[in-house]
Amino acid sequence: FSNQTTYTVNDLYVSGKYTLKIKSLQFASSVNLHQYVNKLTNNQYSKQQTPFVINPRFSAKWEINNKNTTQISYSHNTNNADILNVFDGYVATSFRSFNKGYGDFKQLHTSSYNFSYQLGNWIDRFFANINTFYFKNHDAFSSQSILNQNYILSNQIVVNNNSLFSTNSQLNYYFKKLSSNLKVNLGYNKSTFQNIINNSDYREVTADNYTYGLEVRSSFNGFFNFHFGSTWRQNSVKTTFKNEYTNTNSFLDLSFTISSKLNFNLQTERYYFGNLATNNTYYFLNANATYTVYKDKLTLRFTGNNLTNTTTFTNYSVSDFSVSTTQYKLLPAYYMLSCEFRF
Repeated sequence: FSNQTTYTVNDLYVSGKYTLKIKSLQFASSVNLHQYVNKLTNNQYSKQQTPFVINPRFSAKWEINNKNTTQISYSHNTNNADILNVFDGYVATSFRSFNKGYGDFKQLHTSSYNFSYQLGNWIDRFFANINTFYFKNHDAFSSQSILNQNYILSNQIVVNNNSLFSTNSQLNYYFKKLSSNLKVNLGYNKSTFQNIINNSDYREVTADNYTYGLEVRSSFNGFFNFHFGSTWRQNSVKTTFKNEYTNTNSFLDLSFTISSKLNFNLQTERYYFGNLATNNTYYFLNANATYTVYKDKLTLRFTGNNLTNTTTFTNYSVSDFSVSTTQYKLLPAYYMLSCEFRF
């Protein structure tokens, strides 16, 4: 496998933007004009292309009142292929995996839609926002792969109508009597695309991801404060088979301000991987203390990491054609004393 490819792109562009504000409404539009001169040369041929591209964008923002704001936008883009898309020979990308580009010029067309809404402000007791995004690939690069026991060969192909939908929301509420803030995070992502595996027909692949998160953070005036929370991630990949699993990550942080000179912190974490049959739960504990001997002059710090002495960490991942686990070796528990002196 070898490549001898030279890809030259000259881009002459002009961009413009116009904004119109009418009381609480704001409209904005922009346009980018691109004149490309592409030249592709390899061992077999040399050719040139001169596409002209127009990329428009429109948005509108409505400040309903000082507590409510909403915004929508639309854009259409034509993207010029880069060198990683046009080379025509295989290159090694990982252990026993080789990828090949499309081997020719290509401009890809995409449309995107965005909607956002915000209730309240960051300094208010209650604050919430939601952001929704839809991305449509009218044509896109995908892969045609040959899977063997000892190697994988993939070359880029062009498919139509890939899409990505994403929505995320966040809610914050401050409990004055408890001097604590509650945060809730919710998210959903869905992507659909096509590819070819081992000379099959086009495969429709759908990946769904749900995220649920909860956090509580205190703001006491005393010597003690805490911050804890948990996040659940539910993942699903559906094609000729279906695989579902849920991972969770929880944490608890404790902070102690003993005096103006001495403070102490504890950080704990728990990881759970739902599709691992064994060794699917991991705990971590870190601690640190700071003692100021002379303000702005001499500071002593003590740090202890991985106090649970967790020596390995295993991660689990699923794609549209494979399931894999990766194990990492970790440093055992260790302690460190440091000194900072300023003069």
